[in-house]
Amino acid sequence: MGFKLNGKRSVCWLWLGCLNKKGYGMCGRKTHLDENYAHRYMYKKYKGRLSYKKELDHLCLIKRCIRPLHLESVTSEENCRRKWNNNPHIAKVLRKLTDNQVRKIRRLRETTKLSYRDIGRKFGVNAGSVYQIILGRSYMHVEGSL
Repeated sequence: MGFKLNGKRSVCWLWLGCLNKKGYGMCGRKTHLDENYAHRYMYKKYKGRLSYKKELDHLCLIKRCIRPLHLESVTSEENCRRKWNNNPHIAKVLRKLTDNQVRKIRRLRETTKLSYRDIGRKFGVNAGSVYQIILGRSYMHVEGSL
């Protein structure tokens, strides 16, 4: 496995140990939230300290990859944006709403007194989904409203 980095093929270093439910490599005993991730351990060992406000983005899109060259320290918002932009297949499978529908939901909330539940019914989603959209916690890649 690998991908092109600066125009050259770059081979992933795949973690062969235990994986968590999401497919990330795990090492050591469970002592702290981050300390067990194999990719975070490798990043710290070869690139230095990682800010607690940052996440590691797998540039190769392979969760099992622990090669420090394939890891980049980014904000949570940037990591989420990249996930949507870099893997449109996942976005199509997981998303129920189109970008235009998300903008319409935001616009409805801004301009009407409709409840989250009423807005959700119009688009076939639940009130919790509408709430997450309004707060910007989901569909973060969609900007603005119609």
